Amino acid sequence: MIPIRLNMHNFLAYRAPQPVLLEDVRLACLIGANGAGKSSLLDAVTWALWGKARTRRDNDLIYMGASDMYVELDFLHEGQKYRVVRQRQKRGASGSGKLYLYVYDGDALNEMSEASANATQARINGLLRLDYDTFINSAFLKQGSADLFTTQQPARRKQILSNILGLEAWAQYEDNAKKLRDENGNQVKALDIRIADYDKELATEPAIQRDLAEAQAAHDTAKNLLGIAEQQLAELKDAPALLDAAKNKHADRAHRLTMQEKSLDAIHATLERNEQQLAEYQSVLDMRTEIEQGYEALQAARSARDDLSDKLSQLQPIDAQISDRQSEIRAERTRLETERDGLQNEIAALEQQIAGVSEDEIDRVTAQLDELKAKEAERDTAQERLNTWKNEFAGLKGTNDALKLGMNELKERIDDLEQVEGASCPLCGQPLDETHRVELLAELNAEGKTRGDTYRANAARMDEIDAEQKALAVSLKTLKDAVAELPRLRERAGELQAKRKAAADAQRTLKDRQQRLDEVTRTLTEEDYAQPIREQLVMLQAEKDALGYDGDAYKAHSAAMQQYSEYENMQASLRVAEQTVPGLLERREEAQRREAELHEMIAELNTELTDIDGEIARLTVQVEEFDRREQEERRLSTEERNKWEAVNNAQQALRALESLRDRKARDIDRRKHYSEQRGIYEELVKAFGKNGVPAMIIETAIPELQTITNDLLMRMTDGRMTVKFDTQREKVSGGTTETLDITIADELGTRGYEMYSGGEAFRINFAIRVALSKLLARRAGAHLETLFIDEGFGTQDAEGRSRLIEAINAIKDDFDLILVITHIDDLKDAFPVHINVRKTPDGSVVDVR
Repeated sequence: MIPIRLNMHNFLAYRAPQPVLLEDVRLACLIGANGAGKSSLLDAVTWALWGKARTRRDNDLIYMGASDMYVELDFLHEGQKYRVVRQRQKRGASGSGKLYLYVYDGDALNEMSEASANATQARINGLLRLDYDTFINSAFLKQGSADLFTTQQPARRKQILSNILGLEAWAQYEDNAKKLRDENGNQVKALDIRIADYDKELATEPAIQRDLAEAQAAHDTAKNLLGIAEQQLAELKDAPALLDAAKNKHADRAHRLTMQEKSLDAIHATLERNEQQLAEYQSVLDMRTEIEQGYEALQAARSARDDLSDKLSQLQPIDAQISDRQSEIRAERTRLETERDGLQNEIAALEQQIAGVSEDEIDRVTAQLDELKAKEAERDTAQERLNTWKNEFAGLKGTNDALKLGMNELKERIDDLEQVEGASCPLCGQPLDETHRVELLAELNAEGKTRGDTYRANAARMDEIDAEQKALAVSLKTLKDAVAELPRLRERAGELQAKRKAAADAQRTLKDRQQRLDEVTRTLTEEDYAQPIREQLVMLQAEKDALGYDGDAYKAHSAAMQQYSEYENMQASLRVAEQTVPGLLERREEAQRREAELHEMIAELNTELTDIDGEIARLTVQVEEFDRREQEERRLSTEERNKWEAVNNAQQALRALESLRDRKARDIDRRKHYSEQRGIYEELVKAFGKNGVPAMIIETAIPELQTITNDLLMRMTDGRMTVKFDTQREKVSGGTTETLDITIADELGTRGYEMYSGGEAFRINFAIRVALSKLLARRAGAHLETLFIDEGFGTQDAEGRSRLIEAINAIKDDFDLILVITHIDDLKDAFPVHINVRKTPDGSVVDVR
């Protein structure tokens, strides 16, 4: 994974800086004042990839005063370019986040995100084949945690090394092998139970053979009895059909009789209606004269009213237009009144807005804000001074710890030399003569005095720094308490400036609104609106008067039409009577003839029904006998089928036993296969366990890790120090235990890592951590191409820093990108690229040069 572009928004000290471009950078140092945000750049990388940044919660990473943030990281991995975007939204004490993953196709981005942020994170981990914990324990030397690997318990060190070597996969292999071993074992147990069940069922075969012989004899007897019953039933097989035919014939004749009787009733009803209609039509014919006179009066009234209706139809559109014009005049007045009321309300609001601005408060808040900005700058300067003292104090303490240990050893050597007799060389162990003893004792005393002077000078300076730190801490707390009010004052100043601008805009608007209000008020008072519509209204009224419509005459003719309206229907009835009476007389004669025919047909049908009733009685007796014989035949047929089913069941049981023998043979073969597989997976469980292949891999990797570490450490110490990793330790109770102990050999002998501190401890940590990074970079299937080094040079003297720079240059070809964070200006010239972080009022910014 090689970062090539980093874009941040509201992340820690960064508000909206330009993207950091690293595409052509191989080796660079991150420089800038303390607190400017150097380490935050590396936090942005780890937060984007894994959602973690040192020990902070996500909401604490958001720029002060902001409610959201995001980090956008473009990186190369195995020759392919990707982009990951992580966002965070603050909501009260909690918050929510989103995560997106993209792959570049040329200049286009194709999304690879999963349905949830957790699933997308799993995809990123799978893509990099690296999680956060393994990354910070190898490829990221975090500020203050260069010893993160070496200070772990031996068992934890071994676990971290296992993760770097990808040995967690072997644990999964072991789990899979155990699962398959147990599955095959369960199959063997299940097949043992099934084979035992087969044996129980096969033991029933002799009894089934006896049941088959008995069932076949019973079936033969039932089959003979069924044949006799079927012959007797065939003798009466036609009786049910003949009875059904006779019943159908009887039903047909009864239906025809019913229809003829209904027809006779209909003829009687027709004759009755015919007589009623003749009587009604004759009464209408008797009123002929009265009907004709009333109809003539109706026609005269209708003609006169129709003339007036024509004029009314011409009048209605004119009335509609008059009503429309009156509505338009009212609507225009309503619109003007509404505009007048709105202008009055707007003018009142504008006057209130202008009156609400306080220039005194604006001046007071501006003065307070300027004062606090000055204190903020003073606080930042004090914080930088405090950080510088802390680093100096740490360097002095590390130097004094090393001096103290060296002076103790020097004192032992002096004590040995002060013995006049038996003194020996502390280096070669050979006896010393008096001259050499005195000379060596003088040299050691001089060296002891030099170290003691340095130790006391350092201690005095440490006391000075401690006193200065305490005094400055008090002042810094006072400044921080004062500056805490700054965000609220900035927000209030913004509100007041916005009100002042709004009031100025309102003053300009007020004059325009007042002028328009005066115009609208005059128009309403003088009714000087809708003049063209008013002129149209006068013309429409004149046109209405010219029509001469008489409403009273229209009402009189309408009343006459109402009076004679019944004669219109009576006139129609008279015409119908004249046309209908001749036809009614002819239909009466036809109905009387049909009535005589129906009486004759009903008599014939009654005679035929009597004969059919006798035939049905005879056939009913035969059908009853047929039903009895049929019931007996069904009983015998059922008994025959039951006997046959018993035969068939016994035969099927014997065939099932044959199939059972085949299944038993197949299951015996399967049991053998599963038993063999269980043995194979049992061996694999042992091979995949921590004492199997993973232990062999670690034993193979330790020499490589040790070689790389010692190569770097010897460069940084001029060959004085070497490291050894021990993977086993003897128990007090006997035997050995798995471990990962670290021992260091130098000119004073071999000691555990815990005996070192200060600059020497950092050089050891640095060498081991870089070795872990290189080991991870060469791990099969993983490609770690970036190394981050965050501080650590403050504990080194000039020579130690020079050695570290040489070591970094020695490994730069093993990584595509190495970023080193430092605040020591003397180290800048040792790096070809400088990434400068500067703090501004609008957040930190980054320059790459």
